[in-house]
Amino acid sequence: MRWDDSSSRGSLGDSHLDYPGYVWIVSSDHWLRACLRAELLERGLEVIGYQELAQALPEEGVPGLISPDAISLDLGSLEPKPEELKALAAMGAPVVVLMARVMREPEWPSCWR
Repeated sequence: MRWDDSSSRGSLGDSHLDYPGYVWIVSSDHWLRACLRAELLERGLEVIGYQELAQALPEEGVPGLISPDAISLDLGSLEPKPEELKALAAMGAPVVVLMARVMREPEWPSCWR
């Protein structure tokens, strides 16, 4: 996880950021995670990859933790619990959901419906 060492943060849409945008990739598919991470790194973003959603969710009371500016969630390789999706939605970052191989639709948090 990344720790906040700057006081000014923009958004991924800003072309004049003082810092790179932070993106989390959550996928148990190694190659999907690696390829997407490589592409985003080439575009100048800071990227952190996680194999499971539980690894990415912040622990309460951790000071200085940098939250992501965007999250890529691969539901084709994961089966997140409803409480994990709610915790992810509560972080406030936009979530890009990849669903190419999903057989059943997950129980979405109410704010994503």
